[in-house]
Parts: sequence; C-alpha cells; structure tokens
Amino acid sequence: MPQQHNIKTVVWDGHHGGDWITELEGADLLINLCGKNVNCRYTPQNRKDIIASRVNPTNALGAAIGTLNNPPQLWINVTSATIYRHAEDHPQDEETGEIGYGFSIDVCKMWEETFFGFTTPNTRKIALRMGIVLGRKDGVFPRLLNLVRAGLGGKQGNGQQYISWIHEHDVAKCTEWLFERQDIDGVINCTAPHAIKNYELMGRLRSTYGAVFGLPMPVWLLDLGARKQN
Repeated sequence: MPQQHNIKTVVWDGHHGGDWITELEGADLLINLCGKNVNCRYTPQNRKDIIASRVNPTNALGAAIGTLNNPPQLWINVTSATIYRHAEDHPQDEETGEIGYGFSIDVCKMWEETFFGFTTPNTRKIALRMGIVLGRKDGVFPRLLNLVRAGLGGKQGNGQQYISWIHEHDVAKCTEWLFERQDIDGVINCTAPHAIKNYELMGRLRSTYGAVFGLPMPVWLLDLGARKQN
C-alpha cells in the first residue's frame, strides 16, 4: 500500500471484498468513479465489460458499507447524463428531462438501480449524472482539439444536438459542495448551467485556436467511424 504524504493507494479488483474495506471505516466521503472507457466499439464483449465495470464495483461498495460500524457520511456514485434522450429541442435536466432508450441508457439505468438498491441509513447517497468533463490532459477535449487542428473541427451531424459539459475543476468543486450540503441526496446533474449545441461548441474551439475552417462530419461518416462490430 504505497503512501505519499497524506495519499494512500490501495488496490482492489472492483468486484470482491477484501482488506480495502477497512479503509472506508470512518471516511467522510466515498466517490465511485469505476467504469470502463466507452471510447470503444460496442462489440458484445465490450458491452459486457462496460456493464460489469459499473455494476460490479457499485455492488461491492454497497455490500462493504453494510459491514461498517462507522460508514462514510456520503457516497457519491458518478453515473452519466447520457441517461437522458438525444435532444435537439431543449436541454435535459432532472425536472424536464426524459429518459432515453438504447444501450447507453440501459447501462445508466442498471447502474443507478444497483446504487439505489442499497439501504444505507447512515450514509447519504447521490447519483451524480456527469456531463462531458473537459480537461486539458485527457478525455474529450484533447480529442476535439486534435480534430480542430487537423481541419476537421466542423459540426458533427446536423450540429443541433445539445452537449452537456463541465470543466474538470468544477467537478471537484461540485463534490465538495455536495458534501457540505447535507440536505441533498438522490439524483443530481453535474454540468454547466447552460448546455451548448454541437455546432456552437466546435465553432468556439475553432475560434479560440485560430482554425480558419473546419470540415463538418456528416452522419454517414460518423456511422462509418463508430460502426458496431457483431
């Protein structure tokens, strides 16, 4: 168990109990970020892994909390804003949003059903439906920036789809705020206050990085690039 300053790293397999459970005893906050990267083709094996990498760790953590004398005060399970339908008419939120359909939505449903299936009377629970996190080093942003630099930073499809995004620093601030607000639990969206449409986002990226033009990605080309393997 390597330790650097006040940071201690404990390895677990994401499926089973073990010595790691004792690390949760008396913890202020538990944040579950487990989940296979969805930046892959949805082959049968990848679909299976995407589900298992989310549901199994949630199950393991819920079971672990039930064994503790002094469980974490707050358990945040980071899920996804992908649970809402594809929208071009208005942004989706907890009050007016509509649950969508398809594999990604089914994953989110199973994820949250597993999470809320545990009764934790001494641990407050929040399912944090995370938007697209924008950070310089990893995730979506550097990939979009590469498209802009390559002259491919135009709209994707018709560009009318809403993008729910949030800066990586605001994600950290959000978790701190939720910990302090002990009156909040249940489902919370973690996104910027105003969603932006795809064509606007790509346009701002081009403008900021001085790209003269950006070729759009028609639907048929997107389908070709993201085709599913059977």
